[in-house]
Amino acid sequence: VDGRPADARSNDPRNKGLTYDPSVACAVLHFACTDSHALWRKYAILGDFPNACVARTVEHQPDTFHCLCRDTLARAINNATGENQENKKEAGRDAMAALFRSAVLVDDPDLIRRHLRAGVLERVDLIDF
Repeated sequence: VDGRPADARSNDPRNKGLTYDPSVACAVLHFACTDSHALWRKYAILGDFPNACVARTVEHQPDTFHCLCRDTLARAINNATGENQENKKEAGRDAMAALFRSAVLVDDPDLIRRHLRAGVLERVDLIDF
């Protein structure tokens, strides 16, 4: 259907047209997250968004990576010492860099090779804009 395999499955019930399967244990980022600064910028722009959004038609589940990013940044900013905005920015950038390293970055050469062979990771050397 629409270029998707007939057996396409998703662990997100909002994905209409796909078979809902809660055993699918993956998440796909819908934007290119190439570094921790890009991750920080996205959530600095989004701010402390509510779980219910898009005119209350979408409810973000609190245990998703999207909400984890929001909460990590908000917590870092709230816990930053002093009222200096640069301190808050730096605390936010540091927190998002730590989250990026622990949840997004793959830096184990053997794991990278296995993922490339399995087709779940692709190396992109140049992106045209």
